[in-house]
Amino acid sequence: MSCRVLRAYPTRVLTFEWRLGNKLLRTGQFDAQDSTEYTIRSLSRDSYGIYNCNVINEAGAGRCSFLVTEFYYDTYNPLWQNRARVYAYSLEWTQMNPDAVDRILTYHLGIRQAGQQRWWEQEIAVNGKIQKGELITYNLTELIKPEAYEVRLTPVTIFGDGDSTIRVIKYSAPMNPHL
Repeated sequence: MSCRVLRAYPTRVLTFEWRLGNKLLRTGQFDAQDSTEYTIRSLSRDSYGIYNCNVINEAGAGRCSFLVTEFYYDTYNPLWQNRARVYAYSLEWTQMNPDAVDRILTYHLGIRQAGQQRWWEQEIAVNGKIQKGELITYNLTELIKPEAYEVRLTPVTIFGDGDSTIRVIKYSAPMNPHL
């Protein structure tokens, strides 16, 4: 994580402090450099949370905040267009802690158009044991523009269905920066 001072005028002594919640991690002063970095050496349950870099001088303080969780965030642009009225979506997820639960054999995928009652169901096979942090990807195709869809993902073990998670995906037209 990096926090950078773009400009400070008038030039004053700038100090910084890195915190995880209320816990002070590191302090220092900006000398010739205009940035400070904090590296998380190893991710664990204790390292999840909101990291704040506070930049302080006599006029006040500024803050950069970073949220670190065990959850993977989607790719920058998971949508792509197949045909004029059809789009596709790359659904991505990880299993938070695969060793803490029974081995997942498969996932049940449910998809429905937002506002509709009927779910279309499909099974996503799992090949072997899921590794911690392993990114699992499944492409949803033939989605009609501009409709929104609800996607439900449920892990399945030898003991049955686990907890489902639901997300809404929605097509948004790409923006042309040259207009």
